[in-house]
Amino acid sequence: MALARFGHLMGEQSDEWNYYILIGDPTIMILTNPLVLIAFSLDALTSFTSNMLAVIRASQNENFVALFCSILYLSRGVCLSSLLVSGGISFCSGNIELVFELFRAAQTAMVPHNLRSQCHENFLPTFFYVVVSALLPLCYGFLLPLVWHRRQTKVTPVPLIDSDYSSIWFNPIKTRAIIAFERCFTTYPDCESTGGMIYALFADELRYRRFPTISFRGADCFTLCYQNGTLKRRIRLSLLSTLDRNLDEPALAIFDGDNYSAGSYNELVRTTSKGIVGRYEIHRSKLMSAWCT
Repeated sequence: MALARFGHLMGEQSDEWNYYILIGDPTIMILTNPLVLIAFSLDALTSFTSNMLAVIRASQNENFVALFCSILYLSRGVCLSSLLVSGGISFCSGNIELVFELFRAAQTAMVPHNLRSQCHENFLPTFFYVVVSALLPLCYGFLLPLVWHRRQTKVTPVPLIDSDYSSIWFNPIKTRAIIAFERCFTTYPDCESTGGMIYALFADELRYRRFPTISFRGADCFTLCYQNGTLKRRIRLSLLSTLDRNLDEPALAIFDGDNYSAGSYNELVRTTSKGIVGRYEIHRSKLMSAWCT
C-alpha cells in the first residue's frame, strides 16, 4: 500500500513507476512465535499412536508411496528442514540396527516385563523422536558459525561487499533453489541493488543478531522497481525485528539517526569505516514500517 501511494522513494510516486514484490518465506517468522511452538509441541506429544505408525511406515523401503506420505506427515511442523530430519530418523530406525534397538527398548521400558509381548508404550520413543528432531537443527545452528569462525582464522577470508548482501543469491539453499527454478522461465536484467546492510552488520559483530541460531534471510522481500517498463532498482528488505540494537549497552547501541530515510522503509546506515562502536545508525521512515535495507 505504501509503495502504491508514495513509491519506493518519498515523492517519487508517479505513473512512470510500477513495482513487483518477491515475497519471502514466512515459515521462520511463524515458528519463532512461542504460541505456535507450544501448539506444535502439544500436537506432537499427544499423537503417540499416529506418530509411531508413521515412523513404522517410514522405516520400510518397499512401498515408497507409504514412505513418502509418512515422512510428509512427520514433517508437518517445519516443511523442508523437518522433512529431511524426520525422514532420516525414521529411515534409520528401521534400517540401522543400533537405532532400531534403541527405539524398541524405549517402547518397552515403561511396560511391565510380563506384558512386553502383548503391548508397548509409545511415549518414550515419541519423546526421544521429538528431542532428536529438535536437537539436530539446534546443534547445526550453533556448530556452523563455529566451523566458519575456525576456517576464517586459518584461511584469509574473502570479504563480501555491500552488493553481495543485497543479492538474491544471498539466501538459504531452499530459496536459492526456488529462484533458480524461476529463472528458467523469467529473467531479470542487471540493475542497481541495495539492502542487506543488516547482514553486513552481523558479519562485523554477531552480538547484534537477536536470534543467533536462526537465519531470517529466507524471509526477506525483494522490491523490483520498474520505470517505464525497465527494471531500474532492486531493494532487499529485511525485518528490523531481527536486529538486537543493544540499547542497554550505550557503547554498542544502535540509535536512531537524526535524518529520515529517503524511502518508504527504514535504512540501516554505516556512519564510519573504522571500528564497530558507533558504526551504524537507523534512519527511520516517515511511514510506519517493519522493514529495513
